[in-house]
Amino acid sequence: MPSRRQFIAATVGTVPLAGCSLPPNESGNIQVGNLTEQKIWVEITMRSDGGLFSDPKQVYHERVQKPQAHGYRSTHTDVARPGTYDVQVEAEQMEEEERPQRNTKDQERAQRSTHWKVTGEKSQSLIIHILDGFEIEFFRQ
Repeated sequence: MPSRRQFIAATVGTVPLAGCSLPPNESGNIQVGNLTEQKIWVEITMRSDGGLFSDPKQVYHERVQKPQAHGYRSTHTDVARPGTYDVQVEAEQMEEEERPQRNTKDQERAQRSTHWKVTGEKSQSLIIHILDGFEIEFFRQ
């Protein structure tokens, strides 16, 4: 059985190091703002970068309708653990339901990618804005 002195020495030596090996536990969020004048489809695909012994793999995929949203963004929470990801975003105009035939002009759409490093910081987000003219902007918070 260890003596009191050995126990204290072992505890004092290991307690400060206890959290050093644990990965951060906060996940990354994605926020999407539709700043166009119409309802649109937004498709988000995230792939991990892979590593020395692993191949890239898809970690998140979603295709959703986004209403016009001047002044607010929708949030997709906890989509990525700490790591590095390639994020691809596609935005496309929704067809009008009341029209029996397709619009004669080409359907508006855009596609853009970015590299995102999730560090595990609290409330870390990738912010995506879809602007009029179907331009896509990325911001990090």
